[in-house]
Amino acid sequence: MTAPHNALVLMGGGARTAYQVGVLDGIAEVIGERHPGNPFPILVGTSAGAINAAMLAGYAGAWREGVASMRRFWGELDSSRVYEVDRLHVALGGFRWLALLALGWLIRSRPRSLLDKSPLTETLERAIRFDDVERAIRDGDLKALAITAFSYSGGRNWTYYQAAQPLLSRIHHERRNERQTITVNHLLASSAIPFVFAAEPLWTGERQEFFGDGSMRQTDPLSPAIHLGAKKILVVGVGYHGDARYRSDNAYPSLGAVAGHSLASVFYSALDADIDQATRITQAVQMLPPEVRKAFPFQPVDILSIMPSASINQLAEEHAASFPRPIWHLLKALGGTRGAGAALTSYLLFEQPFIQALIDLGRKDALAKRAELEAFFFTPANDR
Repeated sequence: MTAPHNALVLMGGGARTAYQVGVLDGIAEVIGERHPGNPFPILVGTSAGAINAAMLAGYAGAWREGVASMRRFWGELDSSRVYEVDRLHVALGGFRWLALLALGWLIRSRPRSLLDKSPLTETLERAIRFDDVERAIRDGDLKALAITAFSYSGGRNWTYYQAAQPLLSRIHHERRNERQTITVNHLLASSAIPFVFAAEPLWTGERQEFFGDGSMRQTDPLSPAIHLGAKKILVVGVGYHGDARYRSDNAYPSLGAVAGHSLASVFYSALDADIDQATRITQAVQMLPPEVRKAFPFQPVDILSIMPSASINQLAEEHAASFPRPIWHLLKALGGTRGAGAALTSYLLFEQPFIQALIDLGRKDALAKRAELEAFFFTPANDR
């Protein structure tokens, strides 16, 4: 009862990806019992979106149970389960970076990250059913799980995918593809926000390289889903366009504001362009005569995107006080809790007031697209 050519693409953004939980909860309500199987046999995730994708993959044979499990996971999450929040760890991380900036020529042991994400390993190992991903592929409930990470060693993106057989060519433009069993290490690598979290080593098939957040230099986020055979793609982003100008003023930007804008460019710059390009190609292909279309190297793809309808930065600023105090003091010192700097808070605020606000927003935005979702799931591909 699966729809073999449907793909779900989940973009990244740290704590912002709680928004995707609400969207998926809304989708489950919209399709109800009319689609009893797995609606997304192709799952593609980047950064924290890779974590959500892997969680769903472990429940591919019981999709609604997977959505419920994801909601429980995010409903119990807090910052201490993602990174160290005690005063000693936070102070050491902040001090080392400040010392490196001020006295770099004296520092022998250079810091690897601002925050220590050691707790995330245990959190993910408990929450994600990695063994069940292979079972779902074997049983036909899942075609592929793909996650993207960026190699600091090689300067390019890698898409690691788990599937029953090779589905992607190893080299695709600037991206490399590698079929491997997805593990917690792949997720840690894909979600390692630059500067904030340390890089992770992964095997490329030839050597070990160090990887960070998959959103870096990701110019074609829809490409893995398309090349895995998707004819319909539902993409859930977590960026709000108005946030680029949220409470901007003429004052000199704080470090937090600069960091927030830098991360926004990492996470969101390519998605809209890729959707527009895929849509234009689809429209062009559909204008071709059927006999020409069959021989054409491009195939039409239906794309539906769901993005936040309200400012995530504003939500983050409203709930910044829920941070553990050491983290709040660190970000406040960087100017990362108010105004334009609230963008930095939005990636790191894994606390329930913010998470629940994002989930509620995601559910509202999904239900607002009920008609489009029904067309997506219950209309044959490319016929709309």
